[in-house]
Amino acid sequence: MKTSLFYLGLGIVMIGIGIFTYLQPTDIDSLSFSQTVLGILCMAIGLLTAIIGVVRYFRDERGN
Repeated sequence: MKTSLFYLGLGIVMIGIGIFTYLQPTDIDSLSFSQTVLGILCMAIGLLTAIIGVVRYFRDERGN
């Protein structure tokens, strides 16, 4: 159960970092593109990690 909550918390933190990175203003076009890609990628990985945490939590609760 601790592992699943760790995954869930880590996923939420990564989603927050991704949103923060995505919304930061930039003046250079090439930096803006890479920052957008990095923000979206971080949000996607965070969402996947949070989903893994939720699935592991419910599996642990059922005892499987």
